[in-house]
Amino acid sequence: MGPAVSDGDQQDLNTSLAEGWVKARTGQWQNGLADAQRLFVIAQEQLDDWALAESMLLIAWFSLQMGHASDGIESADGAKRLYLRCGDRAKHAFSASVQAWLLMEIGLIDEGFAESQTALTLAEAAGDAKTLAFALHTKAIALTLTRQHELALPVLKRALEAAERAEDLATMSLINNSFGYSYGAKGDVMLDSGLAEESRPLIDTSIAYFITAAEQAQACGDIGYFVTSVINRAESETLLDQVPRALELLDTVSHLPPSLGPRSEAHYIYTRAQAQLRLGQTEEALGLCERALELAQRANHLDNQVNAFRRLSEVYEMMGNYELALHNHRKLYAAYHQQMGVLTQRRAQMSEMRLENARLRTVAEQFEQLATHDALTDLPNRRSFDAILAGMVGSTFAIGILDLDHFKLVNDRHSHGVGDDVLRRTGALLAAQGEHLTAFRLGGEEFALVFAHGDVEQAWQSCEQVRTVLQSFDWNQVAKGLHVTCSIGLAVGEAPDEIMPAADRRLYRAKAAGRNQVVAHDLEMVSSPMASLAPLERGSPPS
Repeated sequence: MGPAVSDGDQQDLNTSLAEGWVKARTGQWQNGLADAQRLFVIAQEQLDDWALAESMLLIAWFSLQMGHASDGIESADGAKRLYLRCGDRAKHAFSASVQAWLLMEIGLIDEGFAESQTALTLAEAAGDAKTLAFALHTKAIALTLTRQHELALPVLKRALEAAERAEDLATMSLINNSFGYSYGAKGDVMLDSGLAEESRPLIDTSIAYFITAAEQAQACGDIGYFVTSVINRAESETLLDQVPRALELLDTVSHLPPSLGPRSEAHYIYTRAQAQLRLGQTEEALGLCERALELAQRANHLDNQVNAFRRLSEVYEMMGNYELALHNHRKLYAAYHQQMGVLTQRRAQMSEMRLENARLRTVAEQFEQLATHDALTDLPNRRSFDAILAGMVGSTFAIGILDLDHFKLVNDRHSHGVGDDVLRRTGALLAAQGEHLTAFRLGGEEFALVFAHGDVEQAWQSCEQVRTVLQSFDWNQVAKGLHVTCSIGLAVGEAPDEIMPAADRRLYRAKAAGRNQVVAHDLEMVSSPMASLAPLERGSPPS
């Protein structure tokens, strides 16, 4: 048992988690991460699965935005499993999308793409437009990173339509940024191929998307997405040799809020260095690349170190310092191989995580089976029966309460082991009756037969068939001289609190009238092997 949690404590926790998402949407990432880690501890103390999931998802989100992707993967995976347990389908899908993006950020593109497909399937099933928009966007990222821009664009279009339905400006800004990136990347490839004129319309389109993204981010107060949009636009302006305009844009975000973290700072540094190289300002560009390397090494971020060494090598080569260019190229080679080793380790960790998840799912399924099924007969138990009845309120259905006749004598004369075997065989015989009825073990020698319809004659016939099957079964297979029969009380209606007492009354009448019969009426017996004529033939239908 955990500590008692007052309504006030719970309300404070939920309020703090909601404030965490405000920080996530307004670029307060560093503070938000510290708060989420604190809330995670509180949620653990309060044994609150949903709050745990929320805090873990916030940790994963802030880690993603700040460039600490490897720190967020386990949090995203844990959130995903907890949301599944809590039945929150939309957040379960969103967690899967965040995990997919994190995997791609650490270089596991194939694994990220596979997870994004899973996330999209979950989001479509959840039916939430905002969640669907984010899942579609994550899949588009995977396609863009593998340079499948033509496939990414229609996915981004669907994502934007979903975000517009949800009236979610922040996600619209995110998606428009990705549109701009995709068009800009296509234009950059054309530039490298010497197709300058053909590239211009694509880069112009990318700039238009970045302008829209910046306006949307500004309108909803998301400073993180606003900064990203401005830096992205500066990159595209540089590709068109509009360097003064690019530097002017970069000046507007030169004093980055510390809360945005190293990812945004590195993005800014590389973009400014690229612009200054276009102007031939190699000394300034060199200083920026050295600053980027220092930042990457301080954060122990191998991917950024690889990029920094590559750019330093290019700058030194432009300066004619081939010795230092070669030195940094060797550093790049060493960092790249270290990066590949880390990627291999990450893949192994992901495989281990998936194996552990599969093991936990198996254990959970076993616990669920134990919680909802009777261990002896393998039939659904009383808990399942109550849940089924709760779901049928308002519809007409039939219930038969079945009790094995003289079961105590079976235990007394043949042993409790034989009694258990009788219950097991009864369960198997009931389960084999087909889809028209569902059998449950309520406890002891009592079972329930549920018919998801209100056809009393059909239900009566099924109960009579069950009675006949149990009576005619060769119980000598279980114990010599053993005979087993049953009595059944049948009732039809819409309210379980009325049907159950009626079925119980009719079961008692069947017992009192000699057992081994079905009673479906409070006034007279419906069937009996002793009767010369069935009541239906006598014009007295069951009710």
